Order: sequence, then C-alpha cells, then structure tokens
Amino acid sequence: MGNRPLFEHLWIAERWAWEPHSVIVLDFNRLDYRQQDLDGALLDHLRQTALDAGLALRATRSPIF
Repeated sequence: MGNRPLFEHLWIAERWAWEPHSVIVLDFNRLDYRQQDLDGALLDHLRQTALDAGLALRATRSPIF
C-alpha cells in the first residue's frame, strides 16, 4: 500500500493514488531459455506467474518483445 509518511512534503504525496496494487516477483533463475529464446522464456514465465497469482495480463504485445 505504500508508506505515505515517507513522501510527505513531496510533489507525489498528493498526486499518488494510495491504494493497494498487485505485485508479482519474477525469478530470472527459473527461466528455461535453453529450449527457446530469452524473450519467449520470459513471457512464458510472466504468464505462468500471473496465472499462479490469479492475475490476468492485459497487454497482448510488449514493445520489448
């Protein structure tokens, strides 16, 4: 949810929506890119991690890939 007191007197303190956001952790050590290229392995890992967390990915295409 954020630590709002840390941002008091800063520009962002009044402009940020202090509501909870979902956070996922991507462990790059778990990527298996021997069978596919790195961007494919990363995308597969991201999809699986989101699925495991009960999150739906909104973007269908990333400018990185």
